[in-house]
Amino acid sequence: MPNQLKIKLDKSLDQLKKSMENLAPSVEREVSKAIQETAAAAYATIVAKANAKLHSTRSQYLQGLTFEDLGDNQFLISLEGKWAEALEDGYPSFDMSKGLLNAKNVKTAKDGHKYTHIPMERKIEAPAGAANMVDAIKAMSATNAAGRKQSMADLFTNAQGNPIVGKVATSKSENPMLNNLVKYQSRDADTGNIRSIYINYRTISENGKPWINKGFSGIKAFDDAEAEIISKIDQIIKDLM
Repeated sequence: MPNQLKIKLDKSLDQLKKSMENLAPSVEREVSKAIQETAAAAYATIVAKANAKLHSTRSQYLQGLTFEDLGDNQFLISLEGKWAEALEDGYPSFDMSKGLLNAKNVKTAKDGHKYTHIPMERKIEAPAGAANMVDAIKAMSATNAAGRKQSMADLFTNAQGNPIVGKVATSKSENPMLNNLVKYQSRDADTGNIRSIYINYRTISENGKPWINKGFSGIKAFDDAEAEIISKIDQIIKDLM
């Protein structure tokens, strides 16, 4: 069932509606405005927590998030989509091997076991806790068009000094996470800026170790938003009494 935060069903709001029955129209308008602001703030809380807690999966979460004005001081914040809901609620640890080895590009070895190569993009911009990998990429080197060694993180150019587009370098590393790292450069069609992408491949097979996803506790943004709504509506009620 999708995550839904219906302000119209909140117990505090039922009490608020009773408090509004005998309000002067001008006061009722102010209260309605406060309810609308509370709903908007709750939605903003969810978006802010998604931005803070999620990185590569952030857009998938936000695509499933909606905010609706149902009229009559009623608002609905919903999150739909299995993956978006898993990011909200969390999911347990699991072995990714079975799913990866059932993909279309899986190969079969001579002895009959299945295996495949998984492309892994390595980010040069470090999220929290990834500074060591970024430093390691910057310390890696490859031969450029002039036959000289340069940092993998620097721009690769041709003999005329123009940026090269496509596969530009490969480098080895003692770090298994970065060994055989390939750098690609692409040009943005609108701005002309050069973007660098770093990829290497890891092999997964039926005879190898399982690939364990450690699971995720979930961002629980709806819990925070609900607590915020209850607190603010309770304050509105106190102000009316």
